[in-house]
Amino acid sequence: MKNAASYELSVHSFTHIHKNLAELSLATIPLSVPTRDENLLINSGEIYNPRRIVVETERAGRDFVVRREDSQPIQVVEADDRRETCGQELFYEPLDYLTLSSNEKFVWHVNTTEGNVRDTDMLREFVGILSTFALTKQLRIKND
Repeated sequence: MKNAASYELSVHSFTHIHKNLAELSLATIPLSVPTRDENLLINSGEIYNPRRIVVETERAGRDFVVRREDSQPIQVVEADDRRETCGQELFYEPLDYLTLSSNEKFVWHVNTTEGNVRDTDMLREFVGILSTFALTKQLRIKND
């Protein structure tokens, strides 16, 4: 999966993120996520206006595409009002979809440029939350 733009996201100190992504193998993993003003929320205490996203596996454990089912662009907003970054958007310009690909352990490439990412820690946190919920959902689907 080659992208014209690629932002390198290191998860060396966050090995659980790499482990979660490396275990994803289902072709499609649907998830419900909280939203506010059509933005995906992270660290939300409640499920606001849930929307569906889909994690599509291109190559098991290596390449993924994340899309909104309603075809809206992906923008992520911090929802925890105890943080200084509450209300902050992750991307300067929303993404039509998000791709994650890895050819090297603990390094993932995202389909955007460094200049479009407002906060690397927030991106890492979003990918961590996404990977945890996707892996949990995959296990639930496989066990049903």
